[in-house]
Amino acid sequence: MRIVRIPWTQRTRHVSLAMLAAGFALSGTYSYGAVSAGDQGGSSGQEAVAASWKCPQDVENASNSARGRWCGNHRPTPTSTTTAASATSTTTALPSTTTTTKSSTTTTAPSTTTTTTKSSTTTTAPSTTTTTTSTSQPTISGWPNAGNTGVPSGVALTTYTGPMTITAPGTVIDAKTINGDLTIATTNVKITRSKIVNGSIETSGTPASGQKIVEISDSEVNVGARQAKAVNGRFLTVLRSELTGGISGGHCSDCTIQDSYIHGQYATKGEGWHESGYRMDQRTRIIHNAIACDAPEGPNGGGCSAGLTGYGDFQPVIDNTIDNNLFLPSQNAAYCAYGGSSSGKPYSSQTKNIVFTNNVFSRGANGKCATYAPIGDWTYAPGNQWTNNKWDDGTTLTP
Repeated sequence: MRIVRIPWTQRTRHVSLAMLAAGFALSGTYSYGAVSAGDQGGSSGQEAVAASWKCPQDVENASNSARGRWCGNHRPTPTSTTTAASATSTTTALPSTTTTTKSSTTTTAPSTTTTTTKSSTTTTAPSTTTTTTSTSQPTISGWPNAGNTGVPSGVALTTYTGPMTITAPGTVIDAKTINGDLTIATTNVKITRSKIVNGSIETSGTPASGQKIVEISDSEVNVGARQAKAVNGRFLTVLRSELTGGISGGHCSDCTIQDSYIHGQYATKGEGWHESGYRMDQRTRIIHNAIACDAPEGPNGGGCSAGLTGYGDFQPVIDNTIDNNLFLPSQNAAYCAYGGSSSGKPYSSQTKNIVFTNNVFSRGANGKCATYAPIGDWTYAPGNQWTNNKWDDGTTLTP
């Protein structure tokens, strides 16, 4: 693998200010009793390097002119003290995540991911609130990859023609190709065995205690060549899904991302966008995923920050669990993961309760997983834990 030098100067990250207001309303009227026959037609259809340099203007999604990502004319010095392994050491072959190829229409998933059978139509709940009873969810054996996440093999997709803002509680969208951005402005929505093309999923509002806004399972979200994130918001769950394109696989609080494959961010072509695999915030559970920020370095300062990021711009990064994940080589990024919030943010000093357990970091071609080190900005703040995290050759990794 060719080692790409990160030539840019002191770079910063930016935090998305894009939020959708709660309580979206549809124009006109729409019946949620049943889906019309028209919903049955159609066919099926990767934030920026630098973690620890202190640039007060660092706000995600700021443009070159708007926020000024350049805070000096020198390359940032990372704060991590991790000793990198020699790049000439023997590197263990990567798991099947990097070798499995998915077809353009469906993916071949193992039998463990196809035990749930649903109809191939989109259904909606009646006007009254419906509580959906959860069933036991299958788990993935081995690391998530293109072959065991996303739409299971053999599922025939039809084009979704329903509303792009979902307001009916308990709505189920199954076996659909959804073109564009989907906003979930209600609770207990399920999106299963579906593809979101050139689009994203975003939640709106705060549900009653104990309620979930949306669960996305066995699906694929490809944001496309846009400055957007695949899954964004609060009170959401992503299971056995593949998140690609855009600037990030997502950003959430009060959420669970599990058994999913996050990679393939958009290769910028001069836009200067900063990218990441996924961004944790508060009460985020990142469980058994394969995560990479593998977009190449782009012109005009664009490229990857880390496979897993955190930014204390507007609130502390707290109460996050990162367990049993595979951090794939993100060699154009500063780190493969941040140990909470990057430093120099308004709330960086309040980071706490960040738990890294049982994770595997792939060395990659330079032996360090990323440009500087596998983990950046780690501190033993109150409640922080670092337990049983290893390199992909089995040796213990100390932050």
